[in-house]
Amino acid sequence: MKPAVEAKQTSQICPHSGVHTGKKPLSQRTHSCSHCGRGTHRDVAAAQVVWNRAVASTSTTGRKNAR
Repeated sequence: MKPAVEAKQTSQICPHSGVHTGKKPLSQRTHSCSHCGRGTHRDVAAAQVVWNRAVASTSTTGRKNAR
């Protein structure tokens, strides 16, 4: 069964700018983006990326009969 949202590389993407920030060793627990300057805990950033992907995949923009 395919997951509802792809979780690959979520700790490598900035949830704010969408920029790929690169692979981090597991010992690095913070996310920081050189593009937008934002930083947070690595797991929080990954969860935000999953959330962003879920919202994007369920967007009703452009659907005729959306509620």
